[in-house]
Amino acid sequence: MTATDWRLAEEHAQRCFDEERWGRLLRNTQQLRDKHVRAAEEARRKRLAAAAPATSGEGWRVTDPPGSCTHEELERLARKVVDVAFHGMVPWPNGWRVRFGEVDPNVANAATVMSAKVIIVDRRRVAGRALRPLLKTVVHELKHVLDPDASHGHEFDEAVDRAVDYITDGLESAPTMTRPTRLDAAALIAATKGRRFGPFGFLDPDTEYR
Repeated sequence: MTATDWRLAEEHAQRCFDEERWGRLLRNTQQLRDKHVRAAEEARRKRLAAAAPATSGEGWRVTDPPGSCTHEELERLARKVVDVAFHGMVPWPNGWRVRFGEVDPNVANAATVMSAKVIIVDRRRVAGRALRPLLKTVVHELKHVLDPDASHGHEFDEAVDRAVDYITDGLESAPTMTRPTRLDAAALIAATKGRRFGPFGFLDPDTEYR
């Protein structure tokens, strides 16, 4: 084998080695890139799962609302309860939701899930109920949220009943608006004809306004 043959053989071997090394480098790079993409996708899924509100857990799950009701209507009722009971001075608890669903059969009518920040009102037990029992259920669960250290007992039940009484009394005593008759309208026009009207009603003609 001549020196030229040796040189050509070495050059060929070097080319093969370089091609193999380059190929191995490309394969390793692709594997690392795929691993990075998989890790990023898994992290994204975890972030989405953590951000999305939970819809089920041990002994509870969110379901479709009963009948023509909606989750939004139930939550509006709960928010109104807090607003009325505390005269608008206590804000709605941050991150909390109120939803129809199903809870463990051993639970009466609803459940407060602290870990998921959700109140579940069992749709199977509220269908066709009057307003007061539903209010009592909502107030009961809201007391758990607003006063997490409170435990069931006579004082707990008394506090719930007082709140429900206050809310229902306010609803029952609220004035109802009725459409005036044509005679009522004619009498109002006759009584106020020619009188000045201010931002708080008709002005008294015997009073000097400055």
